[in-house]
Amino acid sequence: MEILKSRIQAIDSEGKSLSVLGVKVVTAADTLIEDPEGSAIPFSRLHSGWKVKVKGTLGEDGALQAAEIKVRTTAEYRSGRELNSAIRSLERRIETRTDVLNYLASWHSYRSYLEIGVADPRRNFDRIQVPLKVGVDPSPRGQLRLRTSSDDFFKLIDSDATSRFDLIFIDGLHLEQQVLRDVHNSLAHLAFNGTLVLHDCNPPDEKYQVEDPGGPGAWTGTVWKAFARLRMTRHDLCMYVVDVDWGVGVITRGHQELFTPMINGELTYDLLEQHRKRLLNVISVDEFVAARAQWRADSSGER
Repeated sequence: MEILKSRIQAIDSEGKSLSVLGVKVVTAADTLIEDPEGSAIPFSRLHSGWKVKVKGTLGEDGALQAAEIKVRTTAEYRSGRELNSAIRSLERRIETRTDVLNYLASWHSYRSYLEIGVADPRRNFDRIQVPLKVGVDPSPRGQLRLRTSSDDFFKLIDSDATSRFDLIFIDGLHLEQQVLRDVHNSLAHLAFNGTLVLHDCNPPDEKYQVEDPGGPGAWTGTVWKAFARLRMTRHDLCMYVVDVDWGVGVITRGHQELFTPMINGELTYDLLEQHRKRLLNVISVDEFVAARAQWRADSSGER
C-alpha cells in the first residue's frame, strides 16, 4: 500500500482523478474521502491546495488507485463543524439573491465566482464570499476591472479551456434572447458540479415583465421567458426558482422532466399566471434548503 502526503496540485473533476506530488491519483465511486473530523465528503468538495493523505495501490501505468483520501487541516480548509455552523446561519436568513449565492458557495465550498451584469458592486458582487471573483459590466457604477459586455467577455475567454467558474450569476440585460445567450455561454464555462444562478425569474405582475426598461419602478424584463424556454427544451439541466427577491433561478447539470404546454411557441404572461409553479418549478426557501440536504446525503452515499 503506497502513501502520499502533500497538497493537491491539480484536480480533474470529470475524470475523478487528482495530482499529488506529480503522481496521478485515480479514485473510484467507493473511495473513502474524509474531512479532518472524519466525516465523509464528496469528491467535488476537494480543492487544489488542500493537504491530503492518500493511501492506494500503484499501478503499472504509474497512477495510484486510491483506496482512501483524508483531508488534513490547512489554513484554507474549514472544519466540518465550522462549515455546518456557517450553513445553518445562512439558512436562517435566505431572503435575497445574495443570500442564495452565499448559501450555495458555502454549501459546496466554491472557490471561483463570475457575475454578469454587476452594475453597482456594492449591491451584490462585493458581498459574495468566494475567494476568486470576476465581475463583468459594460457600464458599472463603481470600481470594476472588466468593463465590457457579456458577449465580448465570453469571446475573450472561449479560447481558454481552463476558464471555469464554480458559481456564475447572470443579472445582465434582462431580455429573453440575451439571457439565453448568457446561459449558453456560462454553461460552457461552468465547472464540474458548478451552479448557474439568474435573478428576476418570477415577476409578480405583468407590468414588470415588459421589454422596455424605461418605465417607472421595478423591472424584471423577460428573464422568466428565457428560464421557461430552457424548462421546455433542456432535458440535461436541473432547474428551479427559489421564491425570494423576484425569483432566483438555479440551474445545474442533471436531468429534468420538461414542461410541455400546448402553445404555439409564444410565451405569454397568461401562460405564466396559469402554470407558474410548474413552468418555473418554483420552490420555497425551506424546499431549497431541504434539496441541499438531500444533495449532501446522495453525494455521501455515492462515496
